Amino acid sequence: MYFRNFFLIFVTIFTLIKSTIVYATNVEIPMKEAIKQRAQALFDSAMQGDKPAVDRIYTLSMPLIASAAIQYSDLNQAISTQMDAGIDAVKPASMQAWMMGRMLLAANLMNDKSRVDSLKEQILAVLEVADLEDVKTGWAYGYLLTIDKTLYQAYREKLFVSVNNVAATYSNDKTADNLSSLLWTLTMNMDAAASTSHQDDYKQFLRQISSLTGYATITDSVAAMPDGDFPAWLVSINLRAATMMDDTQTQNELQTLLTETFKRPIVDADKMLAQANQFLINTDLHGKNDL
Repeated sequence: MYFRNFFLIFVTIFTLIKSTIVYATNVEIPMKEAIKQRAQALFDSAMQGDKPAVDRIYTLSMPLIASAAIQYSDLNQAISTQMDAGIDAVKPASMQAWMMGRMLLAANLMNDKSRVDSLKEQILAVLEVADLEDVKTGWAYGYLLTIDKTLYQAYREKLFVSVNNVAATYSNDKTADNLSSLLWTLTMNMDAAASTSHQDDYKQFLRQISSLTGYATITDSVAAMPDGDFPAWLVSINLRAATMMDDTQTQNELQTLLTETFKRPIVDADKMLAQANQFLINTDLHGKNDL
């Protein structure tokens, strides 16, 4: 799975760093400060040593999003500068578009409209040459369509094509990695639908979590994900989507699931990103998108 493969080389370094950080599970440290410390530590580890551009950009994209969620502008700008300098070297096009999608999300969280507009055009250009059968292309569309209602209407069918492709792969080979890819595709699509107030699409993607994975509930399907595939972040994105859709029943299930997922031996970047979404939900910093 892409999350686990790209992140593995940084785990040893970051494990050493994390021992010096007091996390938000300790009541004396507010959630925002915990996210800030985690994001700074991950940025520092990403910038150490001589790493391939794709590895560095992938790792930087995570504190980029977290810092934007809490409006940590100094760190966000520092990461953005590094991302801008290295993104052109990221290949293939599907991977580049996916990482640019994360840059777009961060810019939108920072309310940087000029950067949002620029990135939208850049992503569309890259997606023209990206392989739609590559799961990362689908995730890039998910980020892109989360931002803009007009784009959602124009490229909505790409979300369904992506789901169908990933679901077919999972149907033919029901591995844990293929399950993660399918769950992440449905999650990105749910977030795009919820962020642009497309309730029918949101409900369809939510139903497909059961119909396409073969698991009765989101809780069951997430339990089958590998710990390294960012299950907490996935749950938190779905929780935020359910919150935007005023889907109380799903919210309640996901809130319980998120609490349980935090107890799993997940990577620290997963905890950071999940807490960043909790912060957004708790403070209503972002909410529904009108851009």
